[in-house]
Amino acid sequence: MASPRAGISVETLNATSWGPMMQRLEESSAQLVMIQEHHMDEHKLAKISEQLKKMGWSAWFAPAIGTIGKGKKRGTSGGVGFAWRPSIDICRKPEDLVPGRLVATAMRTKAFGIIFVYSIYGVVGDIERTAAIWEVAYRHTRAHGLPFIVGGDHNHEPKCMAQRWLGPLVIVQTKMPTCRTSNPGSHLDYFGIHPLLEFVISPEVDLISDALTFPHWPVVMHLKAAGVE
Repeated sequence: MASPRAGISVETLNATSWGPMMQRLEESSAQLVMIQEHHMDEHKLAKISEQLKKMGWSAWFAPAIGTIGKGKKRGTSGGVGFAWRPSIDICRKPEDLVPGRLVATAMRTKAFGIIFVYSIYGVVGDIERTAAIWEVAYRHTRAHGLPFIVGGDHNHEPKCMAQRWLGPLVIVQTKMPTCRTSNPGSHLDYFGIHPLLEFVISPEVDLISDALTFPHWPVVMHLKAAGVE
């Protein structure tokens, strides 16, 4: 079990598919991972969850959305979820709030009691649809009134979330860009947190630039005083 001094490390991971996701989870030292774009359908979810259990992870995923492309070729879009170590006390049943795009659960901590956590996958090139997802998350936070962490690949820069979130929010981001689809890159993977949590965050979050994920690098945030119970 983690001690209060050890705190909790929370990672946001867009691995673009379940294969790189599994590889990253083998390497990650985080205790809770917010996952985006796993591209797994319902048939794949159970098998992957069993594999993760053997690796020391518990996991819950909402399935990706089925798509039909050119030539009626079937594919998937998005897919979000969580993976966590035994030291994390997940105390709320995960919820699928926006199919393929937004899920929520909660963990019990010593320093702050229950903290709700959200894994989000924003919509590329569509700020209005992404803002609508942020609004769903915001209204969920208003309903429970507890500290929260919204992490993920927002597909829009942090200033957009800061402007469109409907209440108090602190953005926690890396100095370096997290996505390499363009030069010099963009900040798409970050956290929005309840202001109460601001003083427990380590001075800098970590960009995991040696991870074998593309085009997104994982980002890890450290909660210094929020050891699990």
